[in-house]
Amino acid sequence: MRGEQRLMLAVLENAILAYQKHVFSPGRRGRKLFRETETWLLSYDRCSPFAFESICDALDLDPSYVRTGLLTWRDRQCARAALQASHARLDEEGMIPVIETRVDARRPPEVRAQA
Repeated sequence: MRGEQRLMLAVLENAILAYQKHVFSPGRRGRKLFRETETWLLSYDRCSPFAFESICDALDLDPSYVRTGLLTWRDRQCARAALQASHARLDEEGMIPVIETRVDARRPPEVRAQA
C-alpha cells in the first residue's frame, strides 16, 4: 500500500470511528461531528481526493457496500435504543410497550438504477 493509500485509509477509519462514536452523542460537538461525517459518507462527490467516493475508489472498496453497511449499523443502533427506551418506560409505568420499528431495506438509489 502506497503512502497516499495509507493516508486515505486513515481518513476513512477516522470517519467510521467518529460516525459510530457520536451516533447518540448528547453534546453539541459530537452531534455536529456525526452530521458532518454522515454528510461526507452520503456524498457522491469525486472532485476531491479525500471525498468518500474517491477514497473508496483508491482503496478498491465499493462505496455503496461500505455506505449501506454503515447505514444498516446506524438503523440497528436506533432500533436497539428505541427498544431500550421502551423497556425503561415499562419499568417506570408497569405497562407493556408497543414498539414500532421500520428499517428501510431498499437499495440505495444508485444500486436500484443499475438493476
